[in-house]
Amino acid sequence: MRLLVTLSALALSAPGWSAQLAACAPGDSNAVMAKIRQYIMPAPDAPQHRLMVWKSGDGWSISEYSGLRVSIRCRPASKADELNGVQFGEIDFTYEASRETDLPRLTSAGLQPAEWSKWTDPSFWDKDVSFRKYKGKIQLEWEYVSDSEPELMSMAELNHFFSTADAEAAKLRMAEEEQAKLQKERAMQVEAGAEAEAAYARNTREANAAAQVTRAVDPDDYYPPGSVRREEQGSPIVKVCVGPSGRLLREPVVTDTSGFADLDGAAIKVAKAMRYAAGKENGIALPESCRKFKVKFTLKND
Repeated sequence: MRLLVTLSALALSAPGWSAQLAACAPGDSNAVMAKIRQYIMPAPDAPQHRLMVWKSGDGWSISEYSGLRVSIRCRPASKADELNGVQFGEIDFTYEASRETDLPRLTSAGLQPAEWSKWTDPSFWDKDVSFRKYKGKIQLEWEYVSDSEPELMSMAELNHFFSTADAEAAKLRMAEEEQAKLQKERAMQVEAGAEAEAAYARNTREANAAAQVTRAVDPDDYYPPGSVRREEQGSPIVKVCVGPSGRLLREPVVTDTSGFADLDGAAIKVAKAMRYAAGKENGIALPESCRKFKVKFTLKND
């Protein structure tokens, strides 16, 4: 990359110490040029143009310059500067035309470039960067002003940004997928919780609506002697239905047989001997409520 360095003094009309700038010593000019070359790069599509990445608000903008020229000027050292061993100067960037675009935004889908602006003529002000030479070392403004942010992005940083973009995008994708997975799991947990709550409410309503047993009896008291001799065992299921007062509305029925007629008949007797309360809905006894229960007939080992 070849850049023209202007070493002659430039007359300026602007007020302040900039008006006192003069040509730097050749050694200082070379040192400043070596420093600033770290921030200037050829444009990939037009190598005769130059690119620089500038701080722009909260982000970064890429500027492409046609006919870029760099002028390096130094301020005559004051007595205090001499005693402190410091030299101040300024780097001016002048150009024939320029255009800008935002630094591509990194997303999980990769880099998202913005459109370039149209080419424009130079502004009424030229871009510049202050520098100082301190203890023989050239420092750009943000390197020696504590509350100043970097104004330019170095080629090394920019190349690192582009070279790691795919890997960083993959990390973003993984983070988004993990977040989506967590959100799905939370949604499933919420849905499962809602279903469980609904099932509990439904079961509670059904339990409240079912007839309740208020006094049970011992099935052994109704075990048929013939079944005991024949060693018949079983657990028939009986259904009963009661009215608001808890009295049986009709004869109990066996819905699941034990396989033995005598045991099924004994289960009916057990059901009729028991006492019930009507199921309720909103605290009011239902005109008819039913329930099923198992009557176990099991032989005892003497």
